[in-house]
Amino acid sequence: MEDGKSGAPRMFRAIAWLCALMLLLGVIPLYAISFYSHPHYDDYGFSRNVRQAWQDTGSIRTLLKTAAESAANVRQTWQGTYLGTILSNVQPGVFSENLYYLTTFILLTAFLLCFGFFFYTVLKVLFHAEFHTILCVASLAMFLMLELLPQINEGFYWFNGGIGNTFVYSLIALSLALMIRLWFAKGAKAWWLMAALALLMIALGGGSYGGGLFLLCIGALVILFAFWKKHRFRFVYLGLFLLMAAGFLYSMSAPGNDARAEIMGTRISAPAAVLKSLYYGVTLLGSYLTLPVIAVMLFLVPLFWKLAGGSNFSFKWPLPVLVLGIGLFCVQLVPPMFSGVFIGGGRIQNTYYFSFIVMGLLYELYLLGYIRRKLEKPFAFTETMKRGVAVLAAFLFAFGVLGFSRTTDSTFGPKNLTGVEAAVSILSGEAKEYDTAMDAREVLLNDPDLPDVVLTPLQSTPKTFMADTLSSDMTVSILRTLTLYYRKQSVTLQTQE
Repeated sequence: MEDGKSGAPRMFRAIAWLCALMLLLGVIPLYAISFYSHPHYDDYGFSRNVRQAWQDTGSIRTLLKTAAESAANVRQTWQGTYLGTILSNVQPGVFSENLYYLTTFILLTAFLLCFGFFFYTVLKVLFHAEFHTILCVASLAMFLMLELLPQINEGFYWFNGGIGNTFVYSLIALSLALMIRLWFAKGAKAWWLMAALALLMIALGGGSYGGGLFLLCIGALVILFAFWKKHRFRFVYLGLFLLMAAGFLYSMSAPGNDARAEIMGTRISAPAAVLKSLYYGVTLLGSYLTLPVIAVMLFLVPLFWKLAGGSNFSFKWPLPVLVLGIGLFCVQLVPPMFSGVFIGGGRIQNTYYFSFIVMGLLYELYLLGYIRRKLEKPFAFTETMKRGVAVLAAFLFAFGVLGFSRTTDSTFGPKNLTGVEAAVSILSGEAKEYDTAMDAREVLLNDPDLPDVVLTPLQSTPKTFMADTLSSDMTVSILRTLTLYYRKQSVTLQTQE
């Protein structure tokens, strides 16, 4: 039967809502466990001066002034990514460690809204998809992006790491959606889109280096296409590109970048960075193409087939588009490879995975469009065929989840999905135990009558959260950072008897 409002079969509407429910059930534990989270490592180092200014004055104006001054200092001594640096100065723990759960609420909500809006824009504006198709595709895509994410802790439970990477890529998704909408906009709406994009370009010029180069390359392609089509906003796109390029160059020219490279002592040449990025980028693509991802792509074949059939795109160049897509993906690896941090930490690898899922699904749609255009006779999926594809995809997905494991996991299975990990940690009491131990630690650190504090490492930490640095090779560094952050005479580690 047909839905009079959307025209979607009743069974498909149920499946679309089931996909949305699956995403929701995975997201709820991620929000819930955030109430047990606490600041970590660089959160203290970046925001030390701001916290002390807030404690001393309680003035927002002084806080913002101190944040700007701290960001300027970081530019001279460590890195030039001004967006993440400025925001890291005002991480929620500055006001109270009990507010640190806002880290996840900010990062995860921005992710869901921005990427959801991106998928909605692409499918609705470019392919005129109906609501349930958009709901299905967006839910499945974001489910993969979250539940199979390489490092959920660095992506959504560490403000300093997430704000400069996860948040930046959320803004990239938002900016790409607005660029698409600007292409078709008229009147006052176009002016509002231009203004919003100008602000985003200024911000993203000082975002992550990999993300910035990635967006600049996409922007260059948009400009070429706009001038080829002689689009009325071609000079607007050029202006937006130049605006971001200026911010990116300003970020890249920071003295702190060279100072950081000298400390690390592992910088390689630009040509070597490009070649290594191509090699390891292709390697990552292969590792990301897991059975659950293949299952989702299979399930979406009938939907994408229909969307391609109703599109005006020609889909003429599948091989060049594939090569271009792989090149764009690998571009993201060049800055971290060049700076000497290899492919980057988990927070950076998360962003690669975000782009892989998005670009992979978009290329699937393009390839199906090419195949459809090449067929001499029209072909349509029957309801029986659609059910068969759905059943096969469901079996593949189930088998894929049963065998799912990250490199950091010691076992296989659905318990490694991020939402399941978070839920199990809450239900088992592990998250509460961690929270209690961290609360006790922070009581000591916040006690003004206790100038010398002795801490003990945590017994365990939920996989959803960052590991305790007091149990790592960074112990000396974090003890020094805590001493400065909490204004103590000393913070030491209790020795084992």
